[in-house]
Amino acid sequence: MIDTPQNIMCFNKNQKVGVINMLILSRKQDESIIINGNIEVKILEIEEGKVKLGIEAPKDIDIFRKELYLSIQEENIEAAKTKVDLEKISKLFKQDK
Repeated sequence: MIDTPQNIMCFNKNQKVGVINMLILSRKQDESIIINGNIEVKILEIEEGKVKLGIEAPKDIDIFRKELYLSIQEENIEAAKTKVDLEKISKLFKQDK
């Protein structure tokens, strides 16, 4: 099978619509793909409608399940919105132990 990019419609939480390019591949068990020359994604097992993937990547590459990644992003956005009282923080550092 020839690997070809496909235009895919995507929807985000704000209901904005966009078109992204997505490479659609077919892989069998024990086959893999290489991303950026240093990340290998291998099909380890296919069973009962589930695919088990193995990912080999450099230690400095973060790998998350999408739902966890989105949760982390939402928490970071909420944390960035938190107002900080610099006077109270300054007093904490000036207190004698």
